[in-house]
Amino acid sequence: MSARLGGQTAWGWKVAAYLFLAGVGAGAYLDAQLLDWLNEGLPLASSIGVALSWPLVAVGTLFLVWDLGMPLRFWRAGTVPSRSWISRGVIILMVFLGLAFLQSVASAWPWTILERAEGARMALAALGGLFALLTLAYTGLLLGAVRPIPFWTMPALPLLFIASGMSTGGMAIHLALPFYGTGEQAAQVASFDAWVIAIEMLVLVVYLMGTYGTTGRPSVLVLVTGPLSATFWFGLVLLGLALPLGAALVESVGGVEGAALAVIGAVPGLAGGYILRYLVIAAGVKAPLSVSSVLMPQRT
Repeated sequence: MSARLGGQTAWGWKVAAYLFLAGVGAGAYLDAQLLDWLNEGLPLASSIGVALSWPLVAVGTLFLVWDLGMPLRFWRAGTVPSRSWISRGVIILMVFLGLAFLQSVASAWPWTILERAEGARMALAALGGLFALLTLAYTGLLLGAVRPIPFWTMPALPLLFIASGMSTGGMAIHLALPFYGTGEQAAQVASFDAWVIAIEMLVLVVYLMGTYGTTGRPSVLVLVTGPLSATFWFGLVLLGLALPLGAALVESVGGVEGAALAVIGAVPGLAGGYILRYLVIAAGVKAPLSVSSVLMPQRT
């Protein structure tokens, strides 16, 4: 990446790891709440989503702290939310982690507090779902705050990260379910994830097409025809999206179940979630300096 003319070199794999883990964790939580709301009778799938959410986001946050180099810089970043997206993100992450951890503990044996307090459970799930959505959107808005890179400022980028987080979060839940012997729930999760993956693919096309008509065109060319094209087409499109979508359709429509199918779809899909974020970062080509933007001294 550093060898490309105009490519950014400040952010690398550690930021990609943060974006990926935070996306999977927040996506798993949001999926858990939606599955609980849309499909009654999926308590295990919902519990797995909540249980996965906060550890994944917490580990992802450690990668962000590692990239900053000094832990104190991370905590201080949360003191200026009015001026910094990083500061707003710190607050969003901390609130989400607290809510997800609280719900996970309150739902675990032997407490099961939320089972006896339906109103409290729904309120906590709604608030946690809101901050899960904000966490997903923030991963895109954080990149968008870097103005010299047009590829990161497109409005569709937060939507792409939301869709990717939900699809990979669903894959993480799906990967765990067959080991609990819940084939029926796995099929329902696969059906849900098939829709989310299809939406993610659509948003990706809109994102790239929209960016191609702007000063971000070099980034799109780097992805689809340039040095990153093999990783884009094979790693992301084929393995990260098409294969998981096909596996989800086979399970949900074809009625085929089993841990092997879940692994075939979910493992490449999760890898594709990381590849997507790596590619977005790696394709961050800085906008060229326009001559018209240079202020010329006026003659007197």
